[in-house]
Amino acid sequence: MKQMKRTLFLTLTALLVCFSPPVFADVTPGETIDKSNWQKAEGLVPPFLLDWVKNGEWVLNTGKLNFDSKEYQPPAFLKARDEKLNKGKYGLGENKGIIDIKSGEKYPRDIMGFPFPDIDENDPDAGYKVAYNAYYFRSQRSALGNYTVNIQQQNINRKGKVEKELTAFRIYYFPDLTKTKHDMFNISGYSAPYNLAGSSAMTHVTTNPELKMNRWTYIPSLRKVRRLSDVIRGSEAGGGTTVGIDDTWAGGPYYKIVDAEYKLISKKEMLVPFYSADPIKLTREKDGYSVTGSGIGEGKRLAMGYETEGWTGAPWAYTNVVWVKKEVFEIEYVAKDPKYRYGPCRGWFTADQFNSVYRANTDLKNNYWKGGVYCLSSFENEDGSFRFTSGTISRVVYDAKRDLATMAWSVLHPKGRMELLLENSIDPGIFTQGGYMKFSK
Repeated sequence: MKQMKRTLFLTLTALLVCFSPPVFADVTPGETIDKSNWQKAEGLVPPFLLDWVKNGEWVLNTGKLNFDSKEYQPPAFLKARDEKLNKGKYGLGENKGIIDIKSGEKYPRDIMGFPFPDIDENDPDAGYKVAYNAYYFRSQRSALGNYTVNIQQQNINRKGKVEKELTAFRIYYFPDLTKTKHDMFNISGYSAPYNLAGSSAMTHVTTNPELKMNRWTYIPSLRKVRRLSDVIRGSEAGGGTTVGIDDTWAGGPYYKIVDAEYKLISKKEMLVPFYSADPIKLTREKDGYSVTGSGIGEGKRLAMGYETEGWTGAPWAYTNVVWVKKEVFEIEYVAKDPKYRYGPCRGWFTADQFNSVYRANTDLKNNYWKGGVYCLSSFENEDGSFRFTSGTISRVVYDAKRDLATMAWSVLHPKGRMELLLENSIDPGIFTQGGYMKFSK
């Protein structure tokens, strides 16, 4: 009899377990997630980051923002959102390039705001549309205007040793669209260390996949400008870092989205790292706005594990950020170029502003290779009339094969600087071949 009761009890218990609703990981703002309770982050961060937490390499201090991040978009993007200017206006053509549905115009150049504000999760092209939204924030004149940025990069090994430190600069200029077929000009280069200083590249960027980009490079040792192929394989890391061009965001081939096949994996809540629970203040300048690493929060910078006293985790871990729950799109892309070095890659973007959050790369054998974490930062001017959030201001890209991470900061490093909405301080003449030569010398 006792055995029968025990058997019945076990059977009922098993049935209750089978038919009980599943328990999902969740966190309450203010909780700290580490290796002692890593299960709480399951499903809320990518698998590679969950492993880091589980192994004691990263610690997630959760919290809330003291502002409404949805409103931290440039004025043109808020206008497009609030007035629904792009609702149903754009679609994708046969080659997945953007078209104006009403006029039939291919690759329109005057898009203001996100071209696809409403993502339908059942749309087979949803993955492409998420990527286009994320790309257009970085490439539209209606976002940040002409701007310059100084970037500090460091290679950190497992022991916390800085193996390499690089100082880079980038200049972005949006030309008169009636005078050129290209949508944006940029010059990027290095100012340190000595063996790379002065090296730079200039690119005339187009969002039209049927047009070629113009590219040149300047090498100080030759004191000459050389023409480059218009093909950019963003999977190639540069300067001895772990970061290729495509690793600078959570999407695929950065300059030509049509060079990959995209699909939307899911939309869900995840933990997202923010530099601060409060926005960073921009300083009004004669020609626009600026923010420097030495001027934010009385010199506060984004702290990493190797420089945090008492830290025992990974030296490339963020140690003073706040992890906030937000809705996120997860996409997967596979590049079409057979010479592309990555296999299928996953990217995660915030659902409200399409900011890069995470990235996971595989190699050509589909083995995990790199994990990227992008720390979001929100900015505003003195009266709140200009606001934006970026997920590429600071990032960590860890290369599992080399057991090495490259950390990049702009304004969150003392040497970092960003200048925005520049009207007249960038000389458009430097983006000609002759002007670029003079600029480089």
